[in-house]
Amino acid sequence: MSCVFEKAKCIIPLKDKVDNKFITKIGNSFLGRIKSIKIIDLPNVVSIEDNFLHFNYSLQRINMPKLQIIGYDFLSYNDSLTEISLPNVLEIGSDFLDGNGTLEKINLPNVRKIGNRFLFENNSLKNLFLPNVIKIDDVFLGKNKNLEELDLPNVVSIGYGFLRDNKNLKKINIPKIEKIGDNFL
Repeated sequence: MSCVFEKAKCIIPLKDKVDNKFITKIGNSFLGRIKSIKIIDLPNVVSIEDNFLHFNYSLQRINMPKLQIIGYDFLSYNDSLTEISLPNVLEIGSDFLDGNGTLEKINLPNVRKIGNRFLFENNSLKNLFLPNVIKIDDVFLGKNKNLEELDLPNVVSIGYGFLRDNKNLKKINIPKIEKIGDNFL
């Protein structure tokens, strides 16, 4: 386990086992507002509740290959993260990576449902492909200045404020859409 917390030049590895049992669930407000964490490596975590590592300005890498369920306010306002891959996530709560201006690459191949304010105000992302998402809640990808292409081949339902204030959008693919809320684009 190599999650590193740096404060006053100390490095403390967080353990992925307690009493010889793997940590598989993380509760509310875990590591919230700690501004110096650079690497998160929690290979056995399956579920994370709300306010996980928000307002951290140093995070560069995250490894959670078994993560399936994410609560709200996951990694919001982490301006050093440029890439994230969460291959087994099925459901994402509200405010996912909200306000991450440096995020350029996202891999979420198995997500089915996305909550409110997904990637709100992310100014580095140019392309997004979410192959298995079916339902998206409100204010999806609002105020993303550089987003050019969006591919959502299986989405059938989208809430209000979808893609609000995305001025550079050139291509959108949503072939199965049945319902879109108010304030589209």
